[in-house]
Amino acid sequence: MASWVRRRDGNAADVHYLEEARAALGPIMAASRDIAASGRSHHVRALGRLALAEQADQLAAIAAALSAWGQLDARSASSSTPFPDAIPERHSTDQDRNFADHLAAHAHASLASARAEMITGASPTARSIAEQAIHVHDRRLAAIILLFPPTTPRP
Repeated sequence: MASWVRRRDGNAADVHYLEEARAALGPIMAASRDIAASGRSHHVRALGRLALAEQADQLAAIAAALSAWGQLDARSASSSTPFPDAIPERHSTDQDRNFADHLAAHAHASLASARAEMITGASPTARSIAEQAIHVHDRRLAAIILLFPPTTPRP
């Protein structure tokens, strides 16, 4: 990021947001790919496929923006995922629930980053990516709640 010079189409916060979002996509894309193939519930497998497709679109938009700004080398830009082997460890016997928890945690973190970008970012491109992330993650959290309704403890 040291090579980033203030540009009329963005600022350092934009590059930081996009680099952090790109890095966060690797592990969750690997988890989504894994659950899409091996989830127990067809509903969770479908959620994994949908999440993976949306994540791939977001990664492509991020890579295009970073490449246009000279912040992404050609090898990294051509990679389908930044960290293809980053699959989270499973400590639970319920892989579907574990995936949903991991996906929800990613969604919450992404929402926080995207909202910060909307406040501090200056690039229309980065802000558009952040705005799209907010919409996608709000829908994803709603889908997770439908699949795994919160339980209330019994007295």
